[in-house]
This record gives sequence, structure tokens and C-alpha cells, in this order.
Amino acid sequence: MTQQATVWSSALYGLDVYPVLIGVTTRPGIPGNITIKGMSDSAAREARVRIRSALAHFGVEIPGVVEVDLVPRVEVPLKDLALAALDLPIAVGILLALGVVKGLTVPDNQRVLILGELSLSGNIRPSRGLTAHLQAARGYGFGRAIVPAASGPEAGAGPDDLGVYVVESLGDVLAYLKGEHTLLRAEAASFSENHGAPTLDLCEIAGQPAARRALEIAAAGGHNLLMVGPPGAGKTMFARRLPGILPILRERDALDVSRIHSVAGLLSGGVATVRPFRAPHHTVSDAGLVGGGTQIRPGEVTLAHHGVLFLDEVHEFRRSALQSLRAALADGQVTFGRTWRATMPARPLVVGSANPCPCGYRGYPKCKCSPAMMAEHLERIGAFGLFDLRISLEPARFSATDEDSLTVRGRVMRAHAFRDRRKTSVADFGDLVLPYVRSLAKGWGPGRAGVVFRVARTIADLAESVEVGPDHLAEAERLVP
Repeated sequence: MTQQATVWSSALYGLDVYPVLIGVTTRPGIPGNITIKGMSDSAAREARVRIRSALAHFGVEIPGVVEVDLVPRVEVPLKDLALAALDLPIAVGILLALGVVKGLTVPDNQRVLILGELSLSGNIRPSRGLTAHLQAARGYGFGRAIVPAASGPEAGAGPDDLGVYVVESLGDVLAYLKGEHTLLRAEAASFSENHGAPTLDLCEIAGQPAARRALEIAAAGGHNLLMVGPPGAGKTMFARRLPGILPILRERDALDVSRIHSVAGLLSGGVATVRPFRAPHHTVSDAGLVGGGTQIRPGEVTLAHHGVLFLDEVHEFRRSALQSLRAALADGQVTFGRTWRATMPARPLVVGSANPCPCGYRGYPKCKCSPAMMAEHLERIGAFGLFDLRISLEPARFSATDEDSLTVRGRVMRAHAFRDRRKTSVADFGDLVLPYVRSLAKGWGPGRAGVVFRVARTIADLAESVEVGPDHLAEAERLVP
């Protein structure tokens, strides 16, 4: 006799989540024969093995043929969706169709989302992108969710009005469906702003007042920064301390960061509380830097969204990768797909480092770089126009007045607050400054002039000045390459 059942789940397409209706039909035939329509042959073969083994582990045998039909509630091709988390809902659908259990009993006939990849023994593995699944669930009409306990704090990342329950194995679900066991509700993830001192502090770096000032301006205005200096000057140390002087991550941005890192399998807690820092090696592929792939994954520029993307030895990166990065930064997002588009945000603060010459010791007796080598090196550094600011570093000397990151962060946050308060109708340049501005701009191209004016505006915000003065412009002109 033919029997049918339906179960709801969801699948990832990039950072987006789409519901998937799973229809299960059982009929007489070869025992244990499972057909999954919609998955690739290899993925379906592996899923069949896991599901059969997990069911058998808990004493459930499949007496006939099982046909599973996956129907996404959107016109995204099934081959492009990440379907690994469908093992558990397919197994639940088989249990329902076989009559082993009677069904999901939930108040008001709420739609139930089920997610989880099974092991051969029936344990439920963590689900990549669980935060994204749960954040999208309420919008698709789900009132409850059954998710892997192994995903830890992520299980509590859903909306407050979504009942999220965690299970460790298929046995837990089977006992629940038989009425023998109640499910444990996930503890709601709480967000708390991290006001404490950063782990990496600026006070640990000796001297370099010009570099410190450039770092502060970059943080206050979101200006990409290039640091040029010999090995040992502190370029990497400064870059790693930049997240600590950026404004505290707010809840809305923290949810964005959490969703991105969850999809990438990098989220260690329920909700991110600190800004990300990403430092890809210069051998990174184009897809690794900006994202993509057969099943679309976020690249480094998206993983650094709302944080810092550090390009160490920027001149060593592939030209094609930097061109793709520049396009992503210009748009503030990366778009993939032809017939169905997936969009990922890409708004990090980019910091690059480079040696002043191929050997790194320009100006020292040991440097043997020829003028031609120098010219090629400098051309590669500035080829893509990624950076608004450029600063040269020299080996540091000890200074007793080095500020810590909390002090600098305080000024950066005051600059952000001042920028938000000042009226856009107020002229940036006063009457006394305008002739000076016009005289400077005559010698610049329109691109550089725009960058200088934006940096000068940031410097004025740091000084809490409504008008941009000559000193602000002069400092900006020195910093903009």
C-alpha cells in the first residue's frame, strides 16, 4: 500500500535561506531502496547510506521502496542549494510515511522546520548556517524548529517568538514523535556589547605616532589604509589592532556578522560580539577572496564585513583577485549566479602592507634594488587604487606616551557621533578656506581631490569641527597617495 508524508526543512543559497518541502512516498518493492529526487547522484548516494544506517541503528527497517521528492519553495535549481542538513527531515518523513509514528503535534498547526545531518549511528551533526536558517524561519511561517544540539549556542540565535528545540540523535526525535520523550528547548542567545579592552592593544607597540594617527583616521572615516615599511616596522601589529579601535559592534551589525560566519562554518558562539579580522595569504584564489564556487560560499571580503580585511604584502596578490576585490568594494557587495542571483555584503575596512622596495630595505646599505625594480614595485603597490591613505613606517623606538586602544577608540566613537549629529546643510568649508581649497584642487585630478576632501572631513570630525580648516586639509593631503 502506498503511503505519503510531508516534512518541511530549508536550504542555503549563498547567505540566503529558502524553505524546502520534502515529500516522502512508500510503496511495496525492494526493501531499503531509497530514491531522492533533486540531489546530485553522489550526494543522494551518501544521504541514502546515512539515513538507512541511522534508521536501522534505532530498529527501524524499511520494508519497501521509498521515494523522496525535494521541492524548494523558490525557483533556485536544487543543484545549487546546500542540502546536507536534509538528512534528519527526510528520516522523519520516512518514519511518518511508514506509520512508525503518527505525526508532529504542535499548537495551532504551526509549520515545523527540521534541520540536521545524520551520522551512520544516528547522531546529529552540527548544521552549517544554522543562524541563517533560524533568522529566516519566522518570515517563512515556521513557528517551531528542531535543530542539532551539537550546533551549541547557535541553536538559540533565532527570533524570540520561534520555538527552537535541540536534539542529539535520531533516537531523540523518534522518542518525541512516539510521545515517550520531550524535547529540550534551546536557550535564547543574548547579545551584549563588548565594552572591554581589546585583546590586542595599541599600547603594546612602541612609538610610530604618524602610523597611530593614520590608523585613527582610517577607523574614524572608514578609509582604506596602506602601510609601507621595512620588515619589523610593525605593519602587521598595527593592522591586527585596528579592530580594537573601531566603534563597538552594534546588535544589528552583529547579527549580520553572525549569519555570514555561520554559513562559512566559523561561528563559535550564538551571536558575534567583536568585529572580524581576516588576513588571507597572498596566494588566495579569486573565489577565496571575493566568494563563489559551485555552492556559493562567502569569500574573505564578506567574512571581513563590518570588520578589517588585511592584505599583507599586497603587491604579491594576483592582479585578477585585486581587480575583483576593487569591484566588490566599489559596490559594497558581491553578486553571484546567472539565472538566480545571490548577493553577499562586502563592506570591510581594508588595510594593506608592503615593503618599500622588493628586498624591503630601501635606504639601507644592504638594499641592491635597481631603479627599474623600484619602479615596477611601486607600480604594483598603487595599481588598483584600493587605498585612500598611505603611511610610511620606520623601525620603531620606545615612547613613554603610547596610548592604549580604549583611549583611541573613545575618540573614534566621538568622531562617529559628531558626524551623525552635524547637519548636512552646513558647509564643510568656510569662506576663509574656500580659496585655499580651490588652489589645492587645481593640481589634483578629480579622483584624488575627492579622497582628500573626504579624509579632511574625517580629520575635522575627530577635532569635532563643523568646518574643514586648512590644517585638516594639509594633513589629509600628506596622507592621500
